[in-house]
Formats: sequence, structure tokens, C-alpha cells
Amino acid sequence: MADITVEVLPGRPAWSVPLSSSRFTGTTDDARLTSALTWAASQTYKPTIVLDEMRTYTFSQTRNLFSGLSISGATRPQDQARSSKPIGNQVNLRMSGGWFNLAQSQTFGCAFTNLSLDGTASNRLVAGHASNVLWTSVFRDISCQNAAGVLGSSSTKLLNTACTIDGWWNVNNVQDRAFNVGGSDSFFKPSQMLLDSPPELMPDNGFLLSYSSQSKGELSGLYLTAEGHSGVLLSGGSAIVTRNVIEGRNSGAPCNGALIRVAGGMHTIRDNFLNYAMANPSTTGRDDQGVIHVASGNVVVDGVQYDRTSAVTDSTPLVYAGAGSRVRVSNVQADFTPVVKKHATATVVADSSVQVVTA
Repeated sequence: MADITVEVLPGRPAWSVPLSSSRFTGTTDDARLTSALTWAASQTYKPTIVLDEMRTYTFSQTRNLFSGLSISGATRPQDQARSSKPIGNQVNLRMSGGWFNLAQSQTFGCAFTNLSLDGTASNRLVAGHASNVLWTSVFRDISCQNAAGVLGSSSTKLLNTACTIDGWWNVNNVQDRAFNVGGSDSFFKPSQMLLDSPPELMPDNGFLLSYSSQSKGELSGLYLTAEGHSGVLLSGGSAIVTRNVIEGRNSGAPCNGALIRVAGGMHTIRDNFLNYAMANPSTTGRDDQGVIHVASGNVVVDGVQYDRTSAVTDSTPLVYAGAGSRVRVSNVQADFTPVVKKHATATVVADSSVQVVTA
């Protein structure tokens, strides 16, 4: 199909090719996408396949990524597929596993933009892999609802290098883990990402997002609602977590354990709103002892704005520093003096905005 002639969307350059083109064969969305991706992969320069019709697309087939693969929905940021359909089109994912898999040791330059995804408890946008790595790729202006997650799974992280998440996002009704990523040099900086799931879809020991050995990257722009379950797991690596809202739904519907748990690595947690957590930590099956629980690692906590749920007292730690950890805490804002609790072998340096106690 390398010599195929394709139609071009009006007002768009030739590298944007509509999936509705009469040159792509097949009577189903899966068949037409197979035809389009086969052609796109064969081109010297890779076009964007555009889902150009105002309707619901349904895909049931898992695909393999290739370098330069690009898919775009409507030419605007896409909200979730509400009943009023405030979107240009909708993509129903009905496969098991990832819509796309990493089949090569290294894949470069992929792009997913302007998609409104509706999934199931068994699928996600891109599945993780034990060793294959996604490089220099962009995810922008995407909504996803009812899926297991978006990138990676609770059991397998998506390995990445120099990738970007940006734009406007709405990810809700997560059923496994929205993001589990590991790698380096990637910036996940949406202008805003709404990220949440109701407690009936995720267990109390779950996390909405995990950075697992994700080094020298930034995580910002989240409005993350962790009701029952927890928010962010930082495991190894190094990250700057900044300018997010991470909280239970409200004081009456809190997170039961820690909002952020650190299991090793070197991290900076700066200028975040952290609210409504530690209501019933025993339900997590973990040893969570603080809204930020540092099991191990070297962590800076600075500029937190903190509000506790009515289910906990002022003595519930904002930060817990576990055995051997090194934690610096400063410039905390709250209506009372929050507690930083430390293991006897932890090193804590804190200013007068908190009270340090030893376990």
C-alpha cells in the first residue's frame, strides 16, 4: 500500500489523513484502522490518522506501536463522553489489555491527541512492558473514562524516556491504575488533569498514579481526587511533584490512607494542596502513618497547604519519616501546627511551621 493516494482533510496539510478516506478498506472501524496503520507505517514520513467523523468509533483489536504512529480525534481538547456529548467524537475501547502495545525494544515519536476514550476494566490506552521503552512521544488533550487505566497497569509500568503529557485531561472511573510509568527525562505537565475514581471501583490499597523509578521528571497540574484509595506512589528514581491538588473527595469522603507514599528515591514535593486523608489507614493493608508517608528515601516537602478530614485529629501526622529516611519539611500552611512524626533512625530537618515528634 506504499503508493496509495489518500484524501486530505479540508484546510489540513497532507500529513493529516482521515480514517474515512475511501482509500482505506474495511467495513468495521478495526478493519479500516488496520488498513490506515499499515499504510502509515510504510511511509517514509509518518502521517497522523485522524478520526474525522462525528460519531462513536469502536475498536476491539490490540495494536503494536511503531515509531511515528500518530492518532488524533476531533481538532480540539476532548471532554469525557457525558450524556450531553460535549465532544467531537468518541472512541470505545473494547479489547483486552492495551489498545497499543510496545512490541519493539525502542519506539520513537508517537503521538496521541484530542481523544475521548471509553474503556472497560480490562483495557488501557498503552500497555506497559518489562523491558521495551517508549521514547520522545506526546500525549495531549485526552479524556478517558471507565478503563483500567491509561498508561501501564498496576503490575507493569510503561517504560519511557523524554516523553510528555500536556494539555487538558479528564480521567475518571479508573478501575486499576491510571498511570504507572518508569524511566527518565519525561515531563508530565498537563495544564490541568482531573484524575479520580469512586471507591467502589478501586480498593483502599490502590493508587491512581505511580512513578516507579521515574527519574529527573516533573509531575504537575493534577487535580487528583483519591476517595478511599490513595493518590501517588513514588517508588525509587527522582521526581519533582509540584503544584497539584491531591486530596480525598471532601472531609466526609476522605482518602483512608496516605495521599502520597514514598518507597525510596530522591523527591521534591513542593507547593501542593494536600487534604482529607488518613481517615482509616488500616483498610489499606499498609503501614501508612502520615498524609505523606516516607517509607524510605530522601524527600523535601515544602509549601504544602493542608486541611485535615474531620475523621482525624490534629495529631495525625502530615508527614511520616520512616527508618533511615531523610526528610526536610518547611513552609507548611494549615489552621493548626501539623505534626511530622519520625522513626528514631530517620533524619528530619523542619522549620517552625510543623511540630516534630519521635515515634
